[in-house]
Amino acid sequence: MSAVFFGPSITLSSAEVDMLWRAAGLERVRLKHRSGDDMLYRLLVRMHQVRHAPTPDAANGPERRHLTASEDRAFWTIRQLGRATGRAERTIRKDIADGELNATKPARVWIITAADAATYINSRKRTP
Repeated sequence: MSAVFFGPSITLSSAEVDMLWRAAGLERVRLKHRSGDDMLYRLLVRMHQVRHAPTPDAANGPERRHLTASEDRAFWTIRQLGRATGRAERTIRKDIADGELNATKPARVWIITAADAATYINSRKRTP
């Protein structure tokens, strides 16, 4: 008889799964485990499906700027900051390079903490 242990769990939105997918390079891991660990491969396939699943508000069109800025998230990407401030991603990258915005790049995606993002949004926000 085998015992099944259900430990702590976590719930992620499709946007958070997408950020994790990109930052950790999980596409490469998924392809590597196609013929290996079946349980890991199934989990990665499910994450891949969640990344591309339509959201309930997808029919409402693109995110409006003021809604993006008020979202409660722990980390921000350059694209999200661009939408929230009305600035180009290139401008935000320049601000990171100039030291005006604190950010880390653990893999291919810049990650900005919520506190740094809030300060940046409040100081850079344009009126529509």
